[in-house]
Amino acid sequence: AAATTTTQQQSGSGATATTAAGGKGEAGSSTKAAKAAGGAAGGLTGADKQKLDKKIKDLEKKVELYKKHDAAQKTEISNLTQKVRDLEKEVRKQTTDMTTMQAELAKTVAAASEGIKAAAKAASMEEELKTLRKANQKLAEDFQAERVLRKKYYNTIEDMKGKIRVYCRVRPMSNSETQRGNHSVVAAPDEYSINISSDRGLKEFQFDQVFMPEIPQEKVYEDTHNLIQSAVDGFNVCIFAYGQTGSGK
Repeated sequence: AAATTTTQQQSGSGATATTAAGGKGEAGSSTKAAKAAGGAAGGLTGADKQKLDKKIKDLEKKVELYKKHDAAQKTEISNLTQKVRDLEKEVRKQTTDMTTMQAELAKTVAAASEGIKAAAKAASMEEELKTLRKANQKLAEDFQAERVLRKKYYNTIEDMKGKIRVYCRVRPMSNSETQRGNHSVVAAPDEYSINISSDRGLKEFQFDQVFMPEIPQEKVYEDTHNLIQSAVDGFNVCIFAYGQTGSGK
């Protein structure tokens, strides 16, 4: 544009100069002006074209750079978006894990509280157990002492009763004796004496204990089980039963 304006100015000056110097008419001036205009409209000079081509190439390079930069930014935005999604997913997972851990922590705290209570109760029970063990040990010692005294006094009493004791157990009459019309000739005026009636008269005998037919076996054992206890305590004991055949020894 600058070149065109200059050309026009130069053409105008040329036209004016030609008119003033040559003294020609308007036809000559018009022809020169048309040539100048045609030269201006006909195209740019080589230097201008090079400048324009360079500018176009620079602009194309910038466009390519912008495109590459835009593509890189899009890729980066896509990567950042994916990272944001991954982070959001991780945050949700961490939140879920934290909720679960909080619930487990609450359970652990409750269990710890119960454990502390149980430990306190166990300590109290341990103290009670120690007390009971001491009491049990004392009872065992007292029992052993009482046992020794009982054996001593018990067997002393048994010795006072006599080292040899004789008991009499009167059997009941058998069926055959009853059928034959026999009758008992034995009578016990007390629990230590027995009377027997015979053709020779009444005979009386003394024993440590008399058990008549109506007395049950339990009563017999009550008076003899003390000897069994003496045998258990380590003393020599002998129970000897004698009598006629079929008397129930």
